[in-house]
Amino acid sequence: TEIESQIGQTKIQAAVLMYHHVGPLPERADDIRKGLTISAQEFEEHLKYFKENDYIAVSMKKFDEMREKRAVPKKLVILTFDDGYDDNYNYAFDLMKKYNATGTFFIITNKIGKSEYMNEEQIVELSKAGNEIGSHSVSHPSLEKYKGIPLDNELQKSKETLEKIISDKVI
Repeated sequence: TEIESQIGQTKIQAAVLMYHHVGPLPERADDIRKGLTISAQEFEEHLKYFKENDYIAVSMKKFDEMREKRAVPKKLVILTFDDGYDDNYNYAFDLMKKYNATGTFFIITNKIGKSEYMNEEQIVELSKAGNEIGSHSVSHPSLEKYKGIPLDNELQKSKETLEKIISDKVI
């Protein structure tokens, strides 16, 4: 995905990359899991490419801050991670620190601390390291089927839970 924005007469473009799983595939991975997984080595190759080619890898929040200050670099990539898998913490986070990159991690709140998902301490550590934490609903339902209070609950409760965990605002 690409984001286009404008500051005065200046047009801003940034690539938005979305990741799900970063790390090794489980033994009996199905086709869906295979399609949602990138190896740590391949993820590092992405980060190395960005660094070597003068791209800055940031979170959505950092991009917004740059835009507000009218200081957006010409080469910018926004990193996002869906669902809150623990491999994002176990593999991607260390590599991001190595290459001075940040990203936005969208967390499903009823999965926090469950098998294959990040726990609260990991989410806090990501946040304290300059990464953005974002709400990805309570239970990851197909939201187009929800209306009214059930929809509000999926969105608001997730946001409130994450804000309590990191003691900061989330998107």
